Amino acid sequence: MKTVCRIAMVLVATLIFVSSASAGVVTSWQYSYDAGFVDWTWAQSGDSGGVKGPVNLNGETGYHTLWWGSSLLPLFQSRIELNAPVSGVVNTGGAPAAAMTMTHYNRWTTSALVSGTVKAVLELQALEPVAGEPATLSTELDFSFYEKSIFEGMSRDVFILNNPQVTFEGFEYDGEWYTLDFGGSFGVIPEYYIQRIGLDTGLTYYGWVTSEFDSTVVDTSFSISHVMPQPAHAPEPATMGLMGLGMLAMGGYALWQRRKKS
Repeated sequence: MKTVCRIAMVLVATLIFVSSASAGVVTSWQYSYDAGFVDWTWAQSGDSGGVKGPVNLNGETGYHTLWWGSSLLPLFQSRIELNAPVSGVVNTGGAPAAAMTMTHYNRWTTSALVSGTVKAVLELQALEPVAGEPATLSTELDFSFYEKSIFEGMSRDVFILNNPQVTFEGFEYDGEWYTLDFGGSFGVIPEYYIQRIGLDTGLTYYGWVTSEFDSTVVDTSFSISHVMPQPAHAPEPATMGLMGLGMLAMGGYALWQRRKKS
């Protein structure tokens, strides 16, 4: 029976808006980012699993580490660690800014992770010009997990993003239009894995692959760009679609949507 892990990453973003009296393009933003596992499901057989590293995510308790396998022997325990919180400055039209780092420690286990949810909190505050009142927004990053041992000929585990469109979104800020891009955090899944998993090879899938008995590190990042002119059908002020940092993730677990090949 296929073991498929579906992971939803919930990204909650707080955007500090400039007052209407302050016109002009925001050129610099202060940001902070944190994330944690807030839900998970194990298979009904095998060893155990658990969480470590509690964190407060806007009033909800999350955990930076999710593990499964042997509780006594680390060599037989797989886990995913979210390296957060992260903070810094990101410039509009500048280089991508670091978000969280997700590490998958892939070991042989007799238990399996079936599903999980990562909640990530991103706060953006305009530095130029000065910020005003905050607004909170959210979205989900949905993944599926394909275990190497379940699929014949597979050399690695595969995380596939089911909704990659959320990695590039737009928002209006004080009458100006911006895009928020996390797409660089995801790679194209090779057709080799798509064939063995049994998915449609006519589609392109995004996500990560992780090596058996090894550690895979995924560094996520995002960038902000100013768009001129503003799109004709822009959302109302104080609305914004945000995509996942990554994930997990595994977060980070990460697991990912696809688009048709041209």
